[in-house]
Amino acid sequence: MFPFVGEIPSRVRNLLSRFRKFFNTRPQYDNFCRAVLGMIVAGKKEHDVKSINELFIDQKDQSSLNRFFTESRWSAEDLVREGNELLISEEEEEEEGDELGWSTTIEYKILDDTVCRKYSPRTELVCYNHSSTMGTILSHDYVTSLYVNNNNGPAIQDGLKLYGSEKKCKEKKIGFKTKVQLACELIDEHRQRAKRTIVLWDSWYMMYDVVARCRAHTYNWIGEMKVNRIVFYKSKKYITCMLSSRSCGQMEGSTML
Repeated sequence: MFPFVGEIPSRVRNLLSRFRKFFNTRPQYDNFCRAVLGMIVAGKKEHDVKSINELFIDQKDQSSLNRFFTESRWSAEDLVREGNELLISEEEEEEEGDELGWSTTIEYKILDDTVCRKYSPRTELVCYNHSSTMGTILSHDYVTSLYVNNNNGPAIQDGLKLYGSEKKCKEKKIGFKTKVQLACELIDEHRQRAKRTIVLWDSWYMMYDVVARCRAHTYNWIGEMKVNRIVFYKSKKYITCMLSSRSCGQMEGSTML
């Protein structure tokens, strides 16, 4: 690969300066800037540490960038949270005065899971997961959250939880959490920006615990239900094969099993 990046553009460095507080040393922050720019330049293509480093005319010792990722002293959650605030603040400024833009009335939080292909079985918590588009592949499996403000507002990645199988968690001596537990954590961590929040999910997450977390925060919810679910509504028992497969959180007083 021919190196063509001489330095971090001033506009990019100015935006990334908001993240400086999360890094203890100047080399860590410099590696962060290089990694972000490398992924921007990659576009839809995949990049690894080696190819990112080769983009720069002034290349660093690759081991430094390796340690930045593998021995990180920074929190990915902090970076994601700050990035979301940056995107939202810019959207608010651009959409100010536009009645079809930013809304203070309604917002949506969409829960789902996705896989990220990996190439080494030695990567932490990596295992074979099923993807509807790629089949069964070696990958990380994440429970994700997408934030949408109004129908025409910004769509922003608003939460990311790495799922590890029970076997892998035991090997790493990490506390095991199901995807449903991770989804509940994403709901608890949500920062409400509009008067009404609606959480959406597919049938995998239509569980009592997820619904209970929405109710605890007074969020509405909409989700698909599997046909083997039992719902108690106003002391009456319903089997989902007798109901519509879609259920809405406005059914106050209903209980799921």
